[in-house]
Amino acid sequence: MPAQQGSINLQGKAAFVAIALPVSALKNVDHNHDGRLSVQEASLFQAAIAEQVSAALQLSDGTHLAKLDFIQINAESSSEHANAVGVDHAMGEKFFLALLKFSFENEPEHIVLNLTFFGSSAEEKQVTIKAIRGATSEVGILTPSLTNHVFFQTPQATLVSFIKIGIEHILSGWDHLAFLLSILCIATQWRQLLAFTGIFTIAHSISLVLALGGLLHFDARWVEPSIALSIIVMAGLNLSKHQMRLSRKLIVVFFFGLLHGLGFAASLGVLDSSATHRIWSIMGFNLGIELGQIAFLATCLSVLAAVRFVAEKRGKQQSIQAFLFKLVNGSALALGSYFLLLNLSH
Repeated sequence: MPAQQGSINLQGKAAFVAIALPVSALKNVDHNHDGRLSVQEASLFQAAIAEQVSAALQLSDGTHLAKLDFIQINAESSSEHANAVGVDHAMGEKFFLALLKFSFENEPEHIVLNLTFFGSSAEEKQVTIKAIRGATSEVGILTPSLTNHVFFQTPQATLVSFIKIGIEHILSGWDHLAFLLSILCIATQWRQLLAFTGIFTIAHSISLVLALGGLLHFDARWVEPSIALSIIVMAGLNLSKHQMRLSRKLIVVFFFGLLHGLGFAASLGVLDSSATHRIWSIMGFNLGIELGQIAFLATCLSVLAAVRFVAEKRGKQQSIQAFLFKLVNGSALALGSYFLLLNLSH
């Protein structure tokens, strides 16, 4: 089971759960502070870990909690240095596998998963769960701000659920927000802003739909570094004041928009072709991204308008605008460079 992923297999009144959870979320277990759970630690602290997981993971039918019948904690063997000589391969991984069995009083029409078990790093703030009942399957995404998901619900409810996920994804993604700010900086008038944001929206929607539809395949490992590079390029062009025709700028934004769409798709990578209401999930997620994008840009423009108003009153409009321009692009350049190096070092 890959880290930050899990499955729920519903069979009649029983639900079998397998989920890979982060070690960093455990308390008073990792005594050697290596951020990993070894087989020995899993055996020694089996009861303590099981207690923490069972308190943070619950199933219900929307009215009554399911009964926890069984829980087992398994440590994963380290794969980071799989072929290295002289490395203790029993040191464990940064995640562990929890196996649970729940039972309901009656066969549920739909199930509600509540999860509050998240790690300390950014990649450990999202857990993707696939629920299976016979030939039907659905995918849910949980985060610290979206801690529950209803499986086997109506298409409309699925749409609303993924709209929320899309909004949270864009508003919590520093990389996408930094790129939007760089677009805001190159627009000198309203028409240009609409053109840049429109072409960015079209581009990331195309690559998102194609990737989730199985028509575009990509290696997720190079997506994050590429997105970081897109921020560096845009911020660098802004700071250098490089003169470029509008048509070329639109092409650059479109190309980078395709990369950002792949980043969005990577977060829903397990939304396979067998998932029920799959189209509703993709539509909701993309719509949520657009709504979050609009909200962010509206907030930025409101702040900018307020700053301009105050600057005009004090006769310092040009100097304050120049300072904000350098601050935004300089920060984006620094963050992009940092995360590019961080991704390449892994």
